[in-house]
Amino acid sequence: MNKPKLWKRLRLYFIGVVISCLVCYFTIWQGNSLGWMPGNRVIKFLQRSSMSAFDKQKCMLDCYGLSLQDIHNGLKDADVDFSQSKTNTDAFKNKEYLVEMKDKTGAPLFIRFEASIRDSVSKIIGVFPEGKPTKPCDCK
Repeated sequence: MNKPKLWKRLRLYFIGVVISCLVCYFTIWQGNSLGWMPGNRVIKFLQRSSMSAFDKQKCMLDCYGLSLQDIHNGLKDADVDFSQSKTNTDAFKNKEYLVEMKDKTGAPLFIRFEASIRDSVSKIIGVFPEGKPTKPCDCK
């Protein structure tokens, strides 16, 4: 084979590889570190949804010196535990996700969310902190 033809083919091949890599980067990852993965999609949904909590969970959050805004801010570095979540429900039913995050002091905090995909609403249905409460708690 002629050397100029070989170099021309190799050059075109590498140009195609570079273009393909750029297309993959901007379509799949979009510079947001794997935002298309299931855990990241759930976290993004919880951040965008309107968040509320039952009275008992609000009391628990208050005992640990946390607010709904603190939970919302803590979702940035949170992980979803799918093994403890209930996601295999009907598409029209709410799904439950167990999210592991850190509170303001850096102690692990587990929160169970009930997410309504249809309504873009998430409700805190369980708070399981591992740190010490900031004040006495009598939540019922």
